[in-house]
Amino acid sequence: MKKSILLFFTIALNFILIAQSYVPFPTTNAYWQENRWDALGGAFCEDIQVDILGDTLISSTTYHILRESRVTKNFDAGCVDSTSRFNQRIIGYFRNDIPNKKVWIRLPNASEETLLYDFDLKVGDTLPNTLFHKAGLDSSLGIVVNVDTVNYGGIDRKRFLIDGFNPIDIYLIEGIGNTKGFTDDFYPYGIGSGRSLLCLRENDVTVYPDASTSCNFIVDIDDISSFKEAKRIYPNPTHDIIRISNIKGVKEIELMDIQGKLIQLLDVKSQEWKLPEQEGIYIVRIKLKDGEEISQKVLKL
Repeated sequence: MKKSILLFFTIALNFILIAQSYVPFPTTNAYWQENRWDALGGAFCEDIQVDILGDTLISSTTYHILRESRVTKNFDAGCVDSTSRFNQRIIGYFRNDIPNKKVWIRLPNASEETLLYDFDLKVGDTLPNTLFHKAGLDSSLGIVVNVDTVNYGGIDRKRFLIDGFNPIDIYLIEGIGNTKGFTDDFYPYGIGSGRSLLCLRENDVTVYPDASTSCNFIVDIDDISSFKEAKRIYPNPTHDIIRISNIKGVKEIELMDIQGKLIQLLDVKSQEWKLPEQEGIYIVRIKLKDGEEISQKVLKL
């Protein structure tokens, strides 16, 4: 009898551990960055960022808002900032379905949600119909050929190798998405074009591909050309510390409140600065030696 009870609790414990091993998508203070290029058809290259803007309630269900920031550059001009165009939009609202190891998305103005990712898969399964994969179009596409465990951000996550999308292998990774790009379909582009997931940053730490990878936040700006020599403030949003990606040519840095009132002058010789304890939006004005000024909003969480 005791052995039976012990066996029962052992099986139950293993079941709980397996259930807890699933890693859902982050829901706050996280963003994904991708790179897309097309040397022929559109002759462009793009830096794409998807971040979590906050929560919203739709039909009594809580979703997390996905905002896409896209910097498009002219490929023929060498993909330099002087040819950039900046666009920002809400691309949808997602929720984690943790018990079923799935992620659902509701597109803007859609009346119902669509499956975004399914991580409840095993070797030999075919990917179900999702936002980025249309099951049934080709039976040779979307087959799970291997499942293993990898560690990103100090957390073990299941990784699924998907066959049929040559020439580049595509992996689905719990809590991250897929290696081709968080918002992209799985189908191959033509010759001279492609797309890849560059990084995922969560709680001010780069989770994917590793902590040493630079993953600077694309902030909300009206004119991308004002990013002279890529002077970007990161992380943004932040819980405490801010940095500037390139301090060269900076004469003075001012920290102001949302009304434009000066709070303090930041030491240009420092590599990072601590924001006041109060949460909210701050303005950082960077004055350059050539007379140009760059102002950016920073959200303190």
